[in-house]
Amino acid sequence: MESITDKYEDALFHIEQEEYEESLEKLNEILQHTPIHPQVKWTLGLVYASLGLPYKALDAWKNISDIDSDSVSSYRDRLITILPLYQSLIEVYNKGISLIRENELQKAMYLFDELISHQSEVPLPLDFYKTNLLLTIILQKTNPLLKVQAYPKYVLNHSSVSTILSDLKTFKENERRLKGKKLNIGIGIALLLFVGTIGTTIVLESNKSITSKESLNDKKSVVESYENDEIHLPEEKIFELSNRNTHLKDSNNQLTFDLKKLNNDLVEAKKTKSLLTA
Repeated sequence: MESITDKYEDALFHIEQEEYEESLEKLNEILQHTPIHPQVKWTLGLVYASLGLPYKALDAWKNISDIDSDSVSSYRDRLITILPLYQSLIEVYNKGISLIRENELQKAMYLFDELISHQSEVPLPLDFYKTNLLLTIILQKTNPLLKVQAYPKYVLNHSSVSTILSDLKTFKENERRLKGKKLNIGIGIALLLFVGTIGTTIVLESNKSITSKESLNDKKSVVESYENDEIHLPEEKIFELSNRNTHLKDSNNQLTFDLKKLNNDLVEAKKTKSLLTA
């Protein structure tokens, strides 16, 4: 059985690799056994801050002091000072999600490109990048495989993003091998986007900026675990997108069949050539 020390060392290793998904798993496993461990809570907050989740970071740090971890007060104060920037970015994000719900995808794309431009100022939440990526795939005006090269390592390391990119590369390879038959890769991913894989409105308690530790601790409904929420669409919209996704699967099955047929034709051609040259 893995010890707490081993789990913590594993968490630190994953942090060094910017594999924050794995590090969070290890840290939360430790906290299940020692829920008030100050060093682990401090590290957990640092991971959340690195993921662009300042409220979760501050929540992790609220019961620890400099006695428990060096410089926690300075880090906490520094994070509080940039909360207004995060609040403004979240407002833009929410506006973009509203545009997606209204099927104004091009306008939403403009807003999400604007959001990503702030990545040099502060770490941004994963959902900012994931929505930006899926919109890029759906609109098909920019090569998404080139676009993601500007994404930070922690985004590319996340399982949900790596799965999207893996599926995208598979579709692209199938298109290249078939030469001429095009497969609309946006349809299936659009379904994931609109029915809740991403695209959650982030709710802020108010427009007030947090100016002190006391006001932070008094907040009751700031951003918390919003990535687990879902968008609820009318049944007819879900039905329409489901039909489109079924069409995508049928197209992909046909593509696979055509590739096998081409391969069989190639084998037969080689046999015929061998007979003719014998």
